[in-house]
Amino acid sequence: MITANGRRRMAKDWGEALYKRDAGEEIEALTLTFIPYFAWANRGAGEMQVWVREAAERR
Repeated sequence: MITANGRRRMAKDWGEALYKRDAGEEIEALTLTFIPYFAWANRGAGEMQVWVREAAERR
């Protein structure tokens, strides 16, 4: 297992709107945990993302 510092975009509540003006994005700092696929077995329901995006610009 590997952990690293990362950031993610915060989901905003759009209500029932289909479109919304861009009000900027909120970023949250968090710790990423990478678990090799072979070690994932028998862990129950949970999120799994295989690819991780790299930020276009570093802040």
